[in-house]
Amino acid sequence: MSSLSSLPGKLRQAVATEFVSQPVIWVGRPNPRRVFWPALGIWLFAIPWTAFALFWEWVVLGSLFFAHPRGAAGPPSGLMWVFALFGAPFVLVGLGMLAAPFWMAREARRTVYALSTQRLATLIVNRATKATSISVGDIAGTRRIEKTDRSGDLTVITGWTRDSDGDRVEMEHKLVGVPAVRQVEDKLLALRDSRRQR
Repeated sequence: MSSLSSLPGKLRQAVATEFVSQPVIWVGRPNPRRVFWPALGIWLFAIPWTAFALFWEWVVLGSLFFAHPRGAAGPPSGLMWVFALFGAPFVLVGLGMLAAPFWMAREARRTVYALSTQRLATLIVNRATKATSISVGDIAGTRRIEKTDRSGDLTVITGWTRDSDGDRVEMEHKLVGVPAVRQVEDKLLALRDSRRQR
């Protein structure tokens, strides 16, 4: 269990601002490695994707600018520009996938989970703070994945809704890579039960 004083300055300030009128009883941070390694599969897939997209652009742009001197026979330049524009989004998607694990790990380092007697919040602190919170009384259930070192992921279920196909889907708030995840779950459920007994 982390304490508020153990947080880096910006995260500590964000929690203090978010819970200005509520005592914070637990804070935790996601382990960046827990988000980096699962995303590595995307990175491996992105290598051939991006290589092919860059090869496509290289061939098309090479044909436009170098392969056919003015007046020489070759594919119409208008069509080649269409091919070049078609390939550009694939290059951008590939670069995004290559960056994904590193971006997710960076985001994890700027994330803090905080729990008061009234609500659970996830704060992501960049230039602005993105806050997502749920009331403790809205917790319908939890789902925990625990590793041998007692860290893990905790999914807090707050209800159910319907998707565009009419299928029932859970509304959830997820805590990733939390140390002592079972203790966090016990604390959350105890708070929920105490509120319901009032």
